Amino acid sequence: MPFFNGKLRMSFGKKRCLCWLCWLLLGGTLPWKAQGEETTHFHGIVASGYAWSMKADIRNIDYGYWADAEEGYNASLGNAPFFMLGVGYRFLQKVDVDFTYTVYGTFHYQKQQTDERLDHRTRYFDLNHQGAIFNISCYPHSFSCSQLEWTPFAGGGIGVGTSQISQFHTVFYTTSNGVGSTTSIGSPTTKNAFAWQAMVGFRLRPKNSRLSLDLAYRYYNGGTFQGPSEIVNYSGVHVGGTEQATPWKGTFQTNQLYFALHIAI
Repeated sequence: MPFFNGKLRMSFGKKRCLCWLCWLLLGGTLPWKAQGEETTHFHGIVASGYAWSMKADIRNIDYGYWADAEEGYNASLGNAPFFMLGVGYRFLQKVDVDFTYTVYGTFHYQKQQTDERLDHRTRYFDLNHQGAIFNISCYPHSFSCSQLEWTPFAGGGIGVGTSQISQFHTVFYTTSNGVGSTTSIGSPTTKNAFAWQAMVGFRLRPKNSRLSLDLAYRYYNGGTFQGPSEIVNYSGVHVGGTEQATPWKGTFQTNQLYFALHIAI
């Protein structure tokens, strides 16, 4: 009889543990946790947003090779959406440390120029960018409204940005007929650079939920990108020949709005 009672208690204990496990998987809280407290400190991140590029600070122009123009070479790179994945850990419900990887849509550089003979040129290139960033964010205090908590936060991060330049070319228009022709094409290039960002926003989380949503503004500086050093020239003496040129340099920087879904793991 004691052996039977022991087996019964063991069976009941296993059933109770199994019930608790099912409750956790369904988003419940541990019985010894405070109401509304998350059951894990690890979380996954899925995010998306839109980036508005700033002036790219195009520099390192060799005017012995490239034509001078009153308009200069500096311009923005346009706008593009982005998608982000990450994983993080939360300390004391106040500080998040995470790693994120962001892939941006294609940005487009376009600069119209007029030389001293009133001939017109338009310079083009595409920029694709990815960023791998370690971040730290502070959530100082939460406010409750019914079953919803919202928490302001601020943070920053550092890492590596990879910029890829492609479709680098120049179209030349004469004043006589206005017909355009491609006069130079640059080879694709890739450059890694130090990247950093700063963000501010607020987090929304239903009480007793494993999910939370960040709505935020972010400034992102992806570092220096570099143009091609090999140019195929379709004007001048060596038509169709490959020439060496000093690479342009610029800085990839954007203002962003995004939302990030955090999922407790």
